[in-house]
Amino acid sequence: MPHEEVKYIDIALLKKGDALTLLRFAFWADEAELKRKFAELGIEIKDETDLVTLAELHRGGADRAGQLKRYGNQPIHFDVKEVLGSMKLSHKAMSKSKIKIV
Repeated sequence: MPHEEVKYIDIALLKKGDALTLLRFAFWADEAELKRKFAELGIEIKDETDLVTLAELHRGGADRAGQLKRYGNQPIHFDVKEVLGSMKLSHKAMSKSKIKIV
């Protein structure tokens, strides 16, 4: 059985609603669900570097402004935090994750 690295989440940033911290928590807790929710919008999440990009877009308001485009140059209007809030994290996936809140 492969050893899974423990992931640490800063509780202060989590409480503050920091977009990157929330994205990482959701990704680590249930990667498949996070990818599914963003795929519904037409946004492919490949790995954690995509989370940094999404957090930066959110910080600048680009998510809500529709600055991300689909094929055919159609804007995608969304709010990172609303997408995260609509996720249904799987208990099974969460029980397998190694997340410590510090």
